[in-house]
Amino acid sequence: MFGNVPSINIIIDNDKVETNMDKKEFIRFINKENWTFAKTVPTWPHFYIVKERLENKTDFENAKSFIKENGYNGKFYSQKVKYLHIEDMTYWASPLSKSFENQNMINKCKTEYTYEYRLQNNTLPQDGFIESRISLERILKDEDFISLLNDQILSGCSTSGVMDKSERQHAVLNKYKDLIYILQYILNERYIKEQCVDEQLELLKSIISIQDRLI
Repeated sequence: MFGNVPSINIIIDNDKVETNMDKKEFIRFINKENWTFAKTVPTWPHFYIVKERLENKTDFENAKSFIKENGYNGKFYSQKVKYLHIEDMTYWASPLSKSFENQNMINKCKTEYTYEYRLQNNTLPQDGFIESRISLERILKDEDFISLLNDQILSGCSTSGVMDKSERQHAVLNKYKDLIYILQYILNERYIKEQCVDEQLELLKSIISIQDRLI
């Protein structure tokens, strides 16, 4: 209803709920809150807020009602979900197993990481929705990443040109876009640091900063 909705089947729910919040107030609410990245399920990159941790619980309930009133009926595997798209983000209330009245969380993610979008684009995680840990093995063994690491260790004394370095940086970004997006929120996790040496960690930080500038 708001923003660019991906080409997925949308079923409008006629069971409306009253809300005291309009679109501008909803956007103001979601922009002012501090969202937490869901680190335990990094293959489903999303953020959440919890009602009990917020100062203004009335705004939370109004925002939840706004999602229900203005969203559309979707699914997360076999579970029904009320999704709301605004610009490139998607919002929904949870836990999905609880009734609307008892849902105490609001979640958000990039629309490209929603279940329905990933189902259509064949990018669903192989293990489904479970707690997991991210492996760095593929990117650490990548030829472009290793080449950039060697340049970094040599402190710019490599014979590789600046343009070549930029091309290799973007090659890594393109190949591991999803991984790098996730890493910016979990890079300080102990299990991530245990997978790499300091020089590799610094290069990952550098690549993440390049991605941030491109967004």
